[in-house]
Amino acid sequence: MLSEFLGVADPNSQPCSLNAKARRARLLGLLHELVKQAGTSTSVIIFEDLHWLDDASAEFISALVAAVAGTRILLLLNYRPGYQAPWWTMRHFRTIQLADLNLADTEALVRERLGHYPELLDFFPLIVERSAGNPFFAEELMHSLIEKSVSLGVSSHRKADIATLVHALPATVQAVIGERIDRLVATQRTLLHICAVIGKEIPLAVLQEVAVYLVSQLETGLDGLCEAELLQLLREIAGGRRFAFRHPLIQEVAYNTQLRARRANLHAAVAIAMEAHYSTQPGEFAALIAYHYEAAGQLVNAAQHEARAAKWTGSTNSGQAIKHWRKVWALLEGQERSPSIDLLRALAGGRIMYLGWREGLDPQEVQKISHEAIALARQADTRLEQLLLFAQGRIVQSGGGPADDYVQCVRNALSLTPPGKDTGRVAMLNVALSQAYGWAGLLEQGLDANNAALQGVASIDQFDREFIDFSIEQWLYGIRARLLIRMGRLEEAKTCLQQMEVADGGLNDPVIEQIAHYLYVELALCFRKNTRPGSRKSRRNIKARIRGPLPCGAVGWWRPPQATLSRHSEAIPRPWS
Repeated sequence: MLSEFLGVADPNSQPCSLNAKARRARLLGLLHELVKQAGTSTSVIIFEDLHWLDDASAEFISALVAAVAGTRILLLLNYRPGYQAPWWTMRHFRTIQLADLNLADTEALVRERLGHYPELLDFFPLIVERSAGNPFFAEELMHSLIEKSVSLGVSSHRKADIATLVHALPATVQAVIGERIDRLVATQRTLLHICAVIGKEIPLAVLQEVAVYLVSQLETGLDGLCEAELLQLLREIAGGRRFAFRHPLIQEVAYNTQLRARRANLHAAVAIAMEAHYSTQPGEFAALIAYHYEAAGQLVNAAQHEARAAKWTGSTNSGQAIKHWRKVWALLEGQERSPSIDLLRALAGGRIMYLGWREGLDPQEVQKISHEAIALARQADTRLEQLLLFAQGRIVQSGGGPADDYVQCVRNALSLTPPGKDTGRVAMLNVALSQAYGWAGLLEQGLDANNAALQGVASIDQFDREFIDFSIEQWLYGIRARLLIRMGRLEEAKTCLQQMEVADGGLNDPVIEQIAHYLYVELALCFRKNTRPGSRKSRRNIKARIRGPLPCGAVGWWRPPQATLSRHSEAIPRPWS
C-alpha cells in the first residue's frame, strides 16, 4: 500500500484491496508512525501557502500536525489570514502573526536597498509612505525606481528629473509589476507569459516543449528573469530543473496582461507537454492537465482527464473523487453526442450516484442525475446500465423509499443479462437483491438470492468490485447473517458472521467492522433466552462484540427494517419483542 501511494509499486504485484476509506485510515496511521520514528532526530518540515491546499492534502497535513507532538521535528506552516487552521487548539501549536512592517523596519529595508544608489535617497520617504508596511510592494517600488532612473539618467541635482520619477511611480503593486514586465526585452517577456500559463511552478522540460521556437534563447532568457527577481530557480530534482515565480502576484499580473485567445492556445500546448512530461504519473497530475484543457476550451479532453483524476483520487478519498466526477458531468453537458461521450457521462453519473450514497449526499440531489445517466447508459453500455439501476434502487431505499422499489430496480438490472451469461455480474446483483428482499420482509427469497450469489461470487470482476468500493464477500455474508438471524437460524448466523470476519483478508473497512459488531449484538439479543435476562453472562456476550458507537456512515447500509418496509413488513419476526 505504501509503495502504491509513493508511486513506486511493482506493476506485477497484487494491488491493494482496501477500499478508499480503509486505505486512507491506514495511510494516515502509517504517516503517524513514520513521523514518530523519524522524530528522534532534529529536523524542520516546511509547507507554504496552505490557503491553496486541497481537501485531501489538508487531511494529511492535519495528521502530520498531530504526529509531530513530542518529537524533535519543527513543522512550519504559512498561510494567509483568511485560512482557518483546524489545529489551533492543540497544545503544541503556536501562531506567529506576521503583521505589516512598522515604520522603522520599512525604513531599514528601503535604506539598505537604496544604499547603493545615493542619487535616489530623496525618494526614501515616498517609498516608505506608499508601501504602507508591505515589504513586497516596497521592494517592487525600489526595483521600478532603479530601472527608471537608469533609463532616464536621473541626476540627484535636477529637481525636474526627481519630479518626473515621483509622478511615474505606480500607486499599486500590480501596476508596479505590470510596468516592470513591459520594460523586459521581448524574449524575456514572452517567456514570462508562457511561464504564467504553466503555473506557479514551471518544469523546464514543459517550458522547452511549449517555447520550442525560443529554444536557442531559453537559458539566457531564464537567467535574465531570475536576475530581475521575477523568477527563481528551485532545487533541481529527478525530473529536471524547475522554476517558480518569486511572488504569486507576479504570475497573476503576467497571466492577466495576455489576450484571452493567446492564453487559450498556450494552455492547449501546456496540456500536451504535461501529458508527455507526466506520462509515468498520469493519475497524480490528471487534474492539472484537465485544468489546462478546460482553459483551452477543449472540454472533452478536460473531462477525460478529470475522470482519470477521479479514479486516482478515489483510491484514498471518495469525497474528492465525487468533486472530480461532478466536474466530468458538468464539462460534458451540452457537448455533441457520441458513444464515447455518452459512456463517460453515464459513468460519471453512476459514480456520483453511488459515491453520493456512500458519502451521505442528499438522495434527492443525486437522484436527479440518475434518470439521465441511466438513459445514456441504455444506449452506450448495458452492463453500465445494470450498475446504475442497482445504484438508483439503493438511493431510493436509503432515502426512505419503499424496499419494493429497490427489489424492482435490481430485478430489472438482472433481466438485462442473458441466461447463463456474465456469472460475476449476476452474482453481484444477487447480493443486492438479497439485501432488497430482506428489507422488503421476503426472507426466503432473500436467502435464495444470497445462495445464488455465493455460487458466483468468485467470478465478480475488478470493475464491479471497484464500483461497490467495499468487500463484496463481507457484504454478502453480512446480509446472509442478518437474514438467518431474522429466520431464527442462529447457529448458522453465528457461523456466517465468523466467515464475514475472515473473508477477503479480514475486516479492514471501519464501517463494515461496525456493522459486524451490530450483527453480533442482534445475535446476542436472540440468544438471550438461553440465559437469565440481565445476567452477567448475557451482558458479557454483548459487550465482547461492541467496541464503539455505530457510525452514521453505516446507517444507510444497516438501518432498522421498519423504516424501509412496504406491504411485506408483517413477514419480519421480532426476536427482541
